[in-house]
Amino acid sequence: MAKMDRKTILIVDDIVENIDLLQKLIIVSGHDIHTSCSGQQAIEISQKHQFDLMLIDVRMPEIDGFEAIRRIRESSLNKDTPVLFLVAKTDNYNISRAYTAGGVDIITKPFQAEELLARVNTHLTLQEQKLHLQELVDAKEQFINILAHDLNSPFTTILGFADLLANNLDSYSKEEVKKYLGLILNVSENTHALLNNLLSWVTLKQNRIGFNPQKVSLRSRVDECCLLMRNVASIKDINIAVEVDKRIVVHADVKMLDTILRNLLTNAIKFSTNSKCIKVSASIKQDNCEIIVSDSGIGMTEEMTRNLFKLAAKSVNGTNGETGTGFGLILCDEFVKKHGGTIRVESEPGKGSHFIFTMPCCSSGSAIRSIKTKMMSNYLYW
Repeated sequence: MAKMDRKTILIVDDIVENIDLLQKLIIVSGHDIHTSCSGQQAIEISQKHQFDLMLIDVRMPEIDGFEAIRRIRESSLNKDTPVLFLVAKTDNYNISRAYTAGGVDIITKPFQAEELLARVNTHLTLQEQKLHLQELVDAKEQFINILAHDLNSPFTTILGFADLLANNLDSYSKEEVKKYLGLILNVSENTHALLNNLLSWVTLKQNRIGFNPQKVSLRSRVDECCLLMRNVASIKDINIAVEVDKRIVVHADVKMLDTILRNLLTNAIKFSTNSKCIKVSASIKQDNCEIIVSDSGIGMTEEMTRNLFKLAAKSVNGTNGETGTGFGLILCDEFVKKHGGTIRVESEPGKGSHFIFTMPCCSSGSAIRSIKTKMMSNYLYW
């Protein structure tokens, strides 16, 4: 069996000795354990933390396990978390009640170590498979929605302006023709970027995407991506400033790194107002390189940042009405994780956003020390 990712488990029992025993038996699997000695405390904990599995004793004073689960289910955070009820082996009445109360299984007391671990691991695996299946279903629905709307709408715009030019070319001035061609070019570039993201995402979900990390000059990739984004940025009179030391070398898949940078730059341009500046910077943090794409645009609320890298997140139009699907940021998240890195966003409404991601650094020790001591001071503007 493949090694299971680290999971979070809640154990609830009013007898401390039972909690201690369960912890000792389960913790060897490497999971994170939260404990509670009462139903009320379990309800409060479940409102703050999302769990992969809950083990709850049925017989507890004041609020028993069944009532605790009923209240926990009222909160969206753990409404679908599987529950294993802890029941005395001779308690036939509560054994039958456990399943009607929403439990997926029972664990009888006194505990048998092998049986306990087998049941816990089985239901953790089933839950993981269930979530993965739901993710695939959501992905399929999102894919169909994009084909039906987000790829159809741009072609309507392109065909509309192309038809105007084809049938009325002689009646338009040179400036008008240039304007319409610019609109066609802009929509075409955005549609092409969306299609590339969509194809990369589908390939990734089918586990068919190649991953070929190598030594890469970060500055060269940033410069290349900024050059590609120059036309899009110029429409809003936006400058892109680069502060990345030329000596920084990262261990990265070039195509994935370029996709991350392009999508973050596109996002920054989309949510910046005209004549603003975007900055790409980098610094060394231990053995990783931290890359930041910053803008001074409209920013986001805390709720928006929490859901930003989720498939279900709703895309918001840009400052010039630019549309999108949110797939670009989802790809960034997937590709950064593929490199063993992390990605996060810091933002406030009206104060812009800072997208921060890490890549493994493969610069020499002396170069890293030198870069840390004296970061490059000159900027390159695109």
